[in-house]
Amino acid sequence: MTRSIATLLVLLVALGVLLAATAIRLAQSQQSQQHTFPEFIWKQSLPIRSGDPGITKIGGTEVRALAVFDGKLFAAIGYWMDTERENLALPGAQVLRLDDSNSDWQIDFQLDERMPAGRRRYQAISNLKAVRFNVDDGGAALDPPVDLLLAGVWSHGGLEVFSRVTGAPSFPWSRIRIDLLPLNALVFG
Repeated sequence: MTRSIATLLVLLVALGVLLAATAIRLAQSQQSQQHTFPEFIWKQSLPIRSGDPGITKIGGTEVRALAVFDGKLFAAIGYWMDTERENLALPGAQVLRLDDSNSDWQIDFQLDERMPAGRRRYQAISNLKAVRFNVDDGGAALDPPVDLLLAGVWSHGGLEVFSRVTGAPSFPWSRIRIDLLPLNALVFG
């Protein structure tokens, strides 16, 4: 065990030396080059506040993931901390879409399904990931490659993943049912 710890310490020291040398080379390189960057301006893109009557269309208690896909920004919205779980007027888990820096957020996908007692079936869009498939299931090259945005959800009915293809209009999502994995076990990364 002490040998393993000693090996780990040697590796950590070596990694530290490598990182320091890389940082020094990067700093020297940056000093020899002058870069000009465009002016960056922060602005609020979703101007609603808690209690705002406009919040009923776009809901949720947290943004769980962000992904860039098809030239747009997507946000996964969940209701994990919702104090009004039974309020039927509030929307379900959502994927929001921002088409560009001057546009408004749009609801791209929404899961409103309720269970018999009124509880949401889908508590959250738990993750988003843009993926590219270059080969089919037989190993043959795809021309052109297929790009998908995948959304994993917290569901009271099992693990589910939804997909959206490049260039599709709003609400083009397809359900991919996964029965072999434990509930909420899928991780994109």
